[in-house]
Amino acid sequence: MKRNCENAKEVKWFELPSHMVFHYVNAWEEKNDAGDDIIRCYGCAVPGADFNLDFTEEHTFLNGPDSTHLPHLNRFIFNLTTGTCEMTKLFDNMCCEFPIIDWA
Repeated sequence: MKRNCENAKEVKWFELPSHMVFHYVNAWEEKNDAGDDIIRCYGCAVPGADFNLDFTEEHTFLNGPDSTHLPHLNRFIFNLTTGTCEMTKLFDNMCCEFPIIDWA
């Protein structure tokens, strides 16, 4: 939804692969090369929805020998003009959950 949204009918819905994000790094509005209004967002996404959402076990995402259920930094781009979106994993070899921006 736009920052100044005053009506629920103005909310735009986007479809992405099933995932969950606990922590987002940052998000901002900008125009892309075509002049479309977009929202660029970065967050640590856990793919799929087949993990324990009841949180009855400790470290529920560490339940496999691979990194399938581990959070990875992703870039999300929501195009408010066209209604399209994309989700891109940025680093295959680096899992992260609580990212911060370099303060240096």
